[in-house]
Amino acid sequence: MSGKNNKKPIFHFSFAARVTFIVFLCLVASVLITMGIASFLSSLHQLTANLFVFILLLLGVSALITVIIFRLVVPSVATSEQKIKDILDQIAKGNFDVKIPLTRSKYVNQTIESVNTVLQELKSVKIMRNDFISSFSHELKTPMVTINGFAELLLADDVTEEERKEYAQIIYDESRRLTKLSKNILLLNKLNAQNIVQNKSEYALDEQLRQSLSQFMREIEAKNLQVDCNAAPVAIRADADLVAQIWINLISNAIKFSPEGGTVSVSLEKQNNNAVVRIADEGCGMDEETVKHIFDQFYQGDASRTTEGNGLGLSIVRRIVELCRGAVLVRSRPDEGSVFTVILPVES
Repeated sequence: MSGKNNKKPIFHFSFAARVTFIVFLCLVASVLITMGIASFLSSLHQLTANLFVFILLLLGVSALITVIIFRLVVPSVATSEQKIKDILDQIAKGNFDVKIPLTRSKYVNQTIESVNTVLQELKSVKIMRNDFISSFSHELKTPMVTINGFAELLLADDVTEEERKEYAQIIYDESRRLTKLSKNILLLNKLNAQNIVQNKSEYALDEQLRQSLSQFMREIEAKNLQVDCNAAPVAIRADADLVAQIWINLISNAIKFSPEGGTVSVSLEKQNNNAVVRIADEGCGMDEETVKHIFDQFYQGDASRTTEGNGLGLSIVRRIVELCRGAVLVRSRPDEGSVFTVILPVES
């Protein structure tokens, strides 16, 4: 025998019945109060016959208005009660395509409209979640298939030493790609959960830019790139580790899309109370449609921009800039390269 109390109430009234009872009590209360006032005034001999008749008429009109309101509101609420219950059941099952119908009550409709607005937002979130899962699955599948394929080739008996090294390098590169993907997803998830930046300190932004460039010296030399760095001394107050992620992603992209022997330009200047950083490349550039979506998660543009990456770097850049209360802009044309401009407040 269970120790829980599972007793059900003896009487169960529907919502419409409860509203009916409340209206009835209000009507009775108004009658009693009016009669009490009339009796009190009569005892003071201040109530004339005409005034008494007027009060009775007022009472009758009040009762009539109450009945009219009751007839308008209660049937509407009673009719909608089951519909609302059915809709709530669908929402509980994850169906956000539903919409609660309006009633005859203006006040009830205000609440319903608010709920319908929330449902639309939940629907948008669900679509974004599904898109994210689909894109993530695609990004995860590609390196996994590559790793699996070359791992099988390594197990073959007739593989030469040169082929073995080549296959091992491919597996290593794809493993790094998976590691980068997982790190970026975790970082982006963490950034989206943040509303403010903590761990702020004042530091030299120009020195940070130079240090970020130095991390890519191997890639720069491999493509024989020229680097034009013109960074004026500017100090900002921000989370240095977080802001460094902006430059790592933008410089990495500039190098990635620059042609052999091209130039990557990095500049820094102070305008009013803002630090303005521009990072430019001489790569393939982007068309208008790509520029519109370049900061979207997993978006990698047209085939000319499809290189090693996962389409999360620029999403991370935008989110960090937003947290710093700044702005990021891009100017690009096909075959003319791209310029990314980051504006950060000196005191954030």
